[in-house]
Amino acid sequence: MSITIELTPEEEARLYTIAMREGQDTASAAARLLRDALRLDPPGDTVQSAPEPESAFEALKDFIGKFDSQQVRPEEQFLPSTDPQERAFGDILDEKYRKQGFRI
Repeated sequence: MSITIELTPEEEARLYTIAMREGQDTASAAARLLRDALRLDPPGDTVQSAPEPESAFEALKDFIGKFDSQQVRPEEQFLPSTDPQERAFGDILDEKYRKQGFRI
C-alpha cells in the first residue's frame, strides 16, 4: 500500500534527521516510524497495575513495629484461622517479629 503524506517543513526536517541518524532514506525511516506507531497500544486501552511485591515481608515491611497489639480492643481482635495457608502466613510473621526482638 502506498500513502502520500503532507509534512510541514519542520516535520520533514525531523524525519530527515531521523533517517540520517539511522542510515536510511526518508521513505524507509517514515515507513519504520509508522509501523512502530501501529504496533503500540492506544493510550486509553491499557490498564496500569501496581507491581506485585517480591515477598510477604516486602509487602508488609512498612507496618512491622508500627503498632502495639496490646492496644487493640478485644472486639477488634481476630480469632485464629483454621485455614492452613493463613496459619502458615501468621507463623511466618510471628517468627519475623521474634527475630526482631518483639514479644509475641
